[in-house]
Amino acid sequence: MKSEELQRLTASEPLTLEQEYAMQCSWQEDADKCTFIVLDAEKWQAQPGATEESCMVGDVNLFLTDLEDLTLGEIEVMIAEP
Repeated sequence: MKSEELQRLTASEPLTLEQEYAMQCSWQEDADKCTFIVLDAEKWQAQPGATEESCMVGDVNLFLTDLEDLTLGEIEVMIAEP
């Protein structure tokens, strides 16, 4: 998320490393959120030894809006590769 264009398009602001860690902890601990990382499968398969980080292209976030009815929620998909 170092791209100014991606920040503008996703209404995001750059985070410090400490802020990023705090946000990741909240995602892990909160019962109403779930996140998934989207990888470029072609890049992953074409480059033996490639790291997951080098193949990341976005994420999918799930927000449960009613913890008493787990069928209600909001989903957000971001593909951040130009």
